Amino acid sequence: MKKLFLNHKMNLLLKDIEGYVDKIPKDKDLVVFPSNIYIPLFTSENVPVGSQDVSASKRNNMTSEVSATQLKNSGAAYVLVGHSERRAIYQEESSQIRSKLENAVEAGLIPVLCIGEQSVETRYTDLKQQIKEAFGDSLISENIIIAYEPLFAIGSGQALSVEEIDEMIHWIKSYMKEIYHYEPFIIYGGSVNDENIKELSLSIADGFLAGGASLEIEKVKRMIEALK
Repeated sequence: MKKLFLNHKMNLLLKDIEGYVDKIPKDKDLVVFPSNIYIPLFTSENVPVGSQDVSASKRNNMTSEVSATQLKNSGAAYVLVGHSERRAIYQEESSQIRSKLENAVEAGLIPVLCIGEQSVETRYTDLKQQIKEAFGDSLISENIIIAYEPLFAIGSGQALSVEEIDEMIHWIKSYMKEIYHYEPFIIYGGSVNDENIKELSLSIADGFLAGGASLEIEKVKRMIEALK
């Protein structure tokens, strides 16, 4: 089965999460990114879990921040880095994203680096810039997963076609191999749901990142079945 990553964003209350954890299939290829306060609830049930963000700082006097070592100690195995909302709303800079990647790798977390173009016209320029800013002159780690999420597809209800996904993932892999001599594990995100994931699974994507569809356990089960 291809991997399925579920990003809850800032959704679900404790009562909802408790029922969610009880019902979610225990599958090694399923990773949940809940709000950080819920991470221990998933780890206690052996559900692979990640954080939606991590601090770029190693200092322990940063109010409201959560360090990579704290996340690792809480049971998280993965962390999202450079999500489009963090880039756009919080104005995250390239130096912060690289520091987050370095901190996550050093702590033993698997980073999921999110990249995506603003438009079809700017896609190659945007992607090259984001990859170069994140990795610089060195790869950092071969364990970094890349999540390709075209910004115009996120939340639109309209995912890219299988052909477009294949074209872009092939381009990213080729570019990474040319610059860093490595072909990364790449997942696709952008309006992935229980209705289109079966078709999307025909693409060369190594997995998928779902947002809104991840909040309902029945939709999650349908997505898992479609991938199998």
